Amino acid sequence: MLAGIKLYRVKEARTNGILLCFDDYDEYNWSEYFDLLDKYDAHVTYFVIIGQPTQFCYDAIERGHEIGYHSFAHTAVTEIEDDEEEFYECVVEPIETFREGGIELTTFAYPEGSRNEELDRRLLQYYKVVRGA
Repeated sequence: MLAGIKLYRVKEARTNGILLCFDDYDEYNWSEYFDLLDKYDAHVTYFVIIGQPTQFCYDAIERGHEIGYHSFAHTAVTEIEDDEEEFYECVVEPIETFREGGIELTTFAYPEGSRNEELDRRLLQYYKVVRGA
């Protein structure tokens, strides 16, 4: 069993597929599956809860995977949405930190799926894709 995987069916441009996402950053567990994913030419999005890129992030990108963001320290964004400073530090500032490290964060997954439409609008100013659980 691959812990932390969430499956979503996607259909785009008349192509069916499955979107694989790993949440909550377990680089030691996740990296064990690199070879299996390579074998099937499968690409996944790893949603990390770290403040800056690690070697795992670079290795994942090198193998064709995406690094998405899941907040810093798995913070429920709905609990900090009214605190501009904490909101910025938790979900916006890491975009620049990762960019400086050579990684573009374009996808955000809400911790615990805790979201609302206003947060979607705010986060879509910084990310191309936001998703709940």
